Amino acid sequence: MGVGARSVALIMAGTLAAGMTACPNRKAPRETSILGTDQGNLSLVKPDRGVVDPPLLQRPLRLPQLGAGQPCPITKGTTQQGAYELGSGPVRLILDAARDPRGVFHYGSSSLYNRFRLLAARWIVEPSARGAIFLHGERLDANQGIWFLPTVGSRNMYRATAVGQLPVIEIFRWLLLPSQNAGSRARALDGGTATRGPGCFGIQADGAGFSSVIVFRLER
Repeated sequence: MGVGARSVALIMAGTLAAGMTACPNRKAPRETSILGTDQGNLSLVKPDRGVVDPPLLQRPLRLPQLGAGQPCPITKGTTQQGAYELGSGPVRLILDAARDPRGVFHYGSSSLYNRFRLLAARWIVEPSARGAIFLHGERLDANQGIWFLPTVGSRNMYRATAVGQLPVIEIFRWLLLPSQNAGSRARALDGGTATRGPGCFGIQADGAGFSSVIVFRLER
């Protein structure tokens, strides 16, 4: 199975698990479109509009600024148990994509969902990262965002529906990872990323007492 097919298969399995585990006995809240966010068939909505956002969500993005022709400042990482983990902070990222000697990830022939490339991802969270963790980001070399697929227990904000091959897959502009339980081992949360085309992407992970940035380049 190629990288693209494996990513989509993992995404579907993770999305189903997240939907079945997050709130099994809770009725879905009424969702309302946010003014000024309609993007044609990407009409963003914010679930749980009645829930007060934690101060964590007010932290601004502080990603590297790229000038014309500047290279993507790819974040260094380490190989752990056969997987390459981007970043060195309490939150690290594993992408299900081939990585070349330059550190660039390749989506290959993965399927397009409404012009989005979906890649399975895994978030490695150290025990020191207590409390919820806010994930948000941007594309650094163009005026585009980066989107996320939910993890089990995550709070998912600003939804878009990426319609392609069935079944329909929902992606989110922000993700709030669940609080860490007491323990001495890192946890791994399965999810995914959604991007439009190749480019340089930055993700900021904000938590209690820390803010870390992961930058990666994605090409075909």
